[in-house]
Amino acid sequence: MKLEQLEIIHLPGLEEGFTIDFGPDAVNFITGPNASGKSSLIRAVRALLYPDQYPEFCHLRGRWKTTDRTLECERHGSAVTWLENHEPAPPPRLPGIESLGAYLVSSESLVDLGTTDAHIAAQVRTMLAGGYDLDALLATPPLETPARPQKKAREYSDLQQQIRSKEDEYASLREELDTLGQLQQDLAQTADAAHRLRACEEAIALAEAIARRTALEHTLIEEYPGGMDRLRGDELTRLDQVETQLEERRKERDLAHRSLQTAEAKLSESGTTDPHELEALQSDLAAQRDRLARLESRIDEQRAAMEQARRDQAMAARRLGETPADDAPVPDADSLERFERLVDRQLNLREKVRALSGELARHHVPATAKGHSDERLRRGRQALIQWLEFCRLSPLEGWLWGGLGAAGLMATWRVLGPRELEAAPELILLILLAVGVPAGLLWRFIERYRRLGRSRTDFEATDLEAPLGWTESEVESRLERLEQELQSASLVNARQERATEVREQLNQERDNLEKAREQLTEEAGKLGLSPENRMETGFLLWCRYLHDWQQAGRGLDQARRALEQALEQHRNEAAAARELIEQHGLKPEGTDTSRELSGLLHRLTPRMRAQSELINEQRQQQRRIEELDADIERLTRQHRAIYEQAGLEHDARDTLLHRIEHFEKWRSLEQQRSDSSLEVRRLEKRLQAEPDLLELARDQERDQLEQQRAELAEQATRRDELNQRIAAIKTRHEETLKRRDLEQMTGQLERQREDLESELDGQLLARAGQLLVADVRATHQADNEPATLARAGRWFGQFTRHRYQLHFNGQRFEAYDTRADRQRTIPQLSTATRMQLLLALRLAWIEQAELDSEPLPVFMDEVLTTSDPDRYQLVVEAVQDIARDGRQMFYLTAQSDEATAWAAWAGEGPSPLVIDLAEVRRNQVPALQTRMPKSETRRRSIPDPGDTPPEQWARECGVGAINPWAGSGQLHLFHLLRDRLELATRLMRGELERVGELGAYLDADVNDQLLDPTERRLLELRCRGAALVIEDWQSRHARPVDGAALQACGLISETFLPRVVELAEKLGGHPGHLVDALKDGQISRFRSDVTEQLEQWLADCGYLPDSRQATPITAAELASRTGMDVEEAATLRDWIISAINDPLAARPTEETAED
Repeated sequence: MKLEQLEIIHLPGLEEGFTIDFGPDAVNFITGPNASGKSSLIRAVRALLYPDQYPEFCHLRGRWKTTDRTLECERHGSAVTWLENHEPAPPPRLPGIESLGAYLVSSESLVDLGTTDAHIAAQVRTMLAGGYDLDALLATPPLETPARPQKKAREYSDLQQQIRSKEDEYASLREELDTLGQLQQDLAQTADAAHRLRACEEAIALAEAIARRTALEHTLIEEYPGGMDRLRGDELTRLDQVETQLEERRKERDLAHRSLQTAEAKLSESGTTDPHELEALQSDLAAQRDRLARLESRIDEQRAAMEQARRDQAMAARRLGETPADDAPVPDADSLERFERLVDRQLNLREKVRALSGELARHHVPATAKGHSDERLRRGRQALIQWLEFCRLSPLEGWLWGGLGAAGLMATWRVLGPRELEAAPELILLILLAVGVPAGLLWRFIERYRRLGRSRTDFEATDLEAPLGWTESEVESRLERLEQELQSASLVNARQERATEVREQLNQERDNLEKAREQLTEEAGKLGLSPENRMETGFLLWCRYLHDWQQAGRGLDQARRALEQALEQHRNEAAAARELIEQHGLKPEGTDTSRELSGLLHRLTPRMRAQSELINEQRQQQRRIEELDADIERLTRQHRAIYEQAGLEHDARDTLLHRIEHFEKWRSLEQQRSDSSLEVRRLEKRLQAEPDLLELARDQERDQLEQQRAELAEQATRRDELNQRIAAIKTRHEETLKRRDLEQMTGQLERQREDLESELDGQLLARAGQLLVADVRATHQADNEPATLARAGRWFGQFTRHRYQLHFNGQRFEAYDTRADRQRTIPQLSTATRMQLLLALRLAWIEQAELDSEPLPVFMDEVLTTSDPDRYQLVVEAVQDIARDGRQMFYLTAQSDEATAWAAWAGEGPSPLVIDLAEVRRNQVPALQTRMPKSETRRRSIPDPGDTPPEQWARECGVGAINPWAGSGQLHLFHLLRDRLELATRLMRGELERVGELGAYLDADVNDQLLDPTERRLLELRCRGAALVIEDWQSRHARPVDGAALQACGLISETFLPRVVELAEKLGGHPGHLVDALKDGQISRFRSDVTEQLEQWLADCGYLPDSRQATPITAAELASRTGMDVEEAATLRDWIISAINDPLAARPTEETAED
């Protein structure tokens, strides 16, 4: 669906409307300065097609061209109308609103993924995964990669060391237990010297405490006055706080008095009008205003009613003035009555015919509804009923089975019962039952089988659908369906009979209708009237028109009286309002209408508000003064209470200050005295059993007590040593027996070993599962790549000259850098490349979104501003291809010079239609006065090889050595085509210099005009071989390690990271030499386990060479894996190996550097 014309009559944001004609089969290049309406065009198109998304009022028109028709669309407000050939038409089917964002490609929306791109990613992810969430599967056990059990491994090693230490400890304990008997014998030889020594030490402590207490009491009495115990120490702080608060309250009270005086002065100046009176006046005036507004509305309504009544009267007069022809006979009353009866009879007959036709249509039975006859269905039903009756167990069979059971019971009773009973009658009965019952059952079974077969034969003879199986449930199910078929057949027969009767009645009524029509025509001819029109516009309508004229006259008089009454009421209400205003001393000028009265109310509102604010301010200040007086009184009482609690007169601040200065020292001494008294009482209580020592302590005989303690200490020293040693041995022995450390450690060691084995199994299982899922994902994506993703990938490769490839990792879109051989997320790309990726993605997605809807135009809003000329030209060519395929394209820009470049690069496609909005809106938007300066485009010059040696030609082209760690994508084509320099020159001039870009170009499905099939095959084989040679070289050589890699491993703490990075730089980045240096301890206190983990990480990440790849790849192996000749493979390998610049080859080892 292509837009041919757009007319903007009203659109929010535009002051004036305008009309633009577009080219449906070309790129519409719209230019104009900023604020000229470019974005408004997009908003107008969206508002026209999706009105629910733009609820604002719009008035728009558009003309659209589809494959086979032209549609006109108009939106007025929220109503949208579609027309085809000026006739209403259904709206076309449009893409969903979730895909609307893909049709607008702007520079703002291309800086990052938005909601539209997230929707595209979700759809592509669903198509690629085949409906399965493989990422969720990988995030759940057992496929989720568990953490490496490094901590468990260290704990296992530590536990082994602890077990060895514990075994040594047990051996030492056994030796000490052997000496325990001798130690206990030495302990028995000592006396109670330890007890006597403790008592002597307590007596010495008591003597010291008594002396200390006496000194403190003397100091407190001599140096400090009485009453110090009534102080708390914070009296000055509390006094300052109270006095500060008093001062603040007094200042606030003064300010409140001044504010009160100010408010009273303003209130007296503004007048003594009560705010309540003003509010009452405002309320009364508002009621008057509402009544005036209602009356004015009634006046307008009555005036409109009078105007409508005049128009109705004029219309009725015009209708009444029409008369029949002059030569027509004047019909009398009898003729008119007879004519009306004929008309009524014809209408009645017509209604009967219409009713009978409808009833005939309802009772019509299509040929496909006819099935089997009623008789056949009834015979089939009867056969199934008989089959079910014979299939079920009959009462006779029940009696026979009951008789057989009774005979069995009697036979049992006869055998096991009393022996004296006579056997003859019972035996006869038993014989009869034993013979009769089986015979009866056999006869009954044969009879049932015969009747079942006959019933089945009878049913099959009806040619009806047989049951699925001749079981009781299947036959019952078929019987139910047969009942339904029989009921349906009966209804069909009844409808057919009724249809026959209705058809006969319909034919009869049609004959009557034809006769009535002939009579009516004959009677109308006699009266000179037309049977269809003339009679309907004759006497009856003339009477009705006369009635309408009279009714319109009465309506006019009534409206005039109502208008006069409303005007009188309006004058009375206006006079009442003026009187009310004059009563309150206001000027009543300009208050005759509700609008003027509303203005007066608005002027009264500020006055009333100011009066209320002054009164509220007065009351608030009065309440504030009362609160401050209460606070001052309360604070004064607190001030007096502080002096009374300290035992001083009021305002004795100097005395209180003197006491407070010595209070802390007094309190410290008092606390020491109290502690000394407590210590004396405690020690005297403990020495009650030693009265001699207690007496010496009280008498302060310290020398005698010291002499006794020295003698007892010498005796107790030996005992204490023995007790400590014996207790230590016993404690260790008991704890060892209680804890059983060695057994627990051994069990723990076994459990940790099992855990490590389990962790290993989990790691192996998770890795195997991940490899399997990755292989399944890659296979599925390769076999089921969506067409949308493939188209977007081709366009993206074309935009970037195959430097990048579009990849989708299941969650988001990424760009694969073929030159750097790495994936790049969208934020990592440059602004221009990011724009080209998202542009390709959206252009591809709109084709998917339009599978079941009309295609819409695509708008590009300054998306190529940041592109260089080469990529700009590629995008222009791609957009021209889209336009040639039938898509209408719009490009909006403020740079008018881009139109020249676009036209120059348009190629064979239609020339772009340039629309200058400054010219379209000539009187609304000023034209640009300045043009962008032109600049020359510089291209790199590639020399012709001619007879130039390959090495010299490579130097002239700027080809350098190979960096093996940059990836095979960075490899220059020269290293693959040393023998085909002409081909290399052609590819480089086509901006295909690197193997990565060339590989993407070869993989892309493009119309190849650059290479023939032989050259394409040659390049594919050599690119594959170069990648294998680089990969083989990397596996056999060490990769330089830098600070970023060491930080990324996450094993080195921030404390050691700078030192390790410095050591790596000193060793030239060689990972093997770095690990050896760490093992040799060149960084002190660096843990050996971290060194081992770092070595494992470097090996896993490819920094250390693989020991299994000792020999380089052979030419034969390279040829077999690529498909090249052996000699060609050997030559290619030698070219690449000779050009490699190994960054670690010339690095000396640490020892060599030190020498």
